[in-house]
Amino acid sequence: MMILIIIYASCGDGLMLRALVALGYKDYESVRSKLDAFSGCILPDGGFLCLHRIYKLKYTTPKSCIKDNMHTLLLVAECKKQGIELEYTNELLDYFIERKIFYRSDNLDALVLNCRSGWRMTDNFFSAEVMRVGLPQLLYAFAVLGVGDAPELNEAWKLLKSKKDGEGKYILEGTLTKSYLPKEKINKPSKWVTLYSLLAEKYKEESK
Repeated sequence: MMILIIIYASCGDGLMLRALVALGYKDYESVRSKLDAFSGCILPDGGFLCLHRIYKLKYTTPKSCIKDNMHTLLLVAECKKQGIELEYTNELLDYFIERKIFYRSDNLDALVLNCRSGWRMTDNFFSAEVMRVGLPQLLYAFAVLGVGDAPELNEAWKLLKSKKDGEGKYILEGTLTKSYLPKEKINKPSKWVTLYSLLAEKYKEESK
């Protein structure tokens, strides 16, 4: 039986592709063609815009979208776990490392996404959605990609460590209003946040 996968997720391209790769559809033609499409859309700053947006541009913009870049980061990490090497991985890593993950390129004291507490890149937000990815999953991706011990990430690791309780469980700081997972309580230990935090630490140690 042939399964046709049609991918159009607007601003969720990376999020959907990551899910399909993780679910075992990495060799489907529609999935591989979408992965290849990203390689032709990398911008001068090393990041990306949603594919549906960049195809409409009359000229190449020099600035990418950090929200799209976060999901592309999770995507390339999942691809590495599945044995797929993407040519734009290093440029995307440089994009984040130059900014110490969270900060503006022109001001390393100012957060790029400085929204309300609990919904930022610096927070233990779970689960990932189109507009937000939390700290544990970001560090997990960097660790999987072999750069978890980069000195530019030291601040992020210290921040993550500060967010666990006396039993070593990590605290949830933000979540979806309507979650597709059993809902966990804000400011309480979270099994999902703890899982990704421990996986991040595991891959960090393995990459040394």
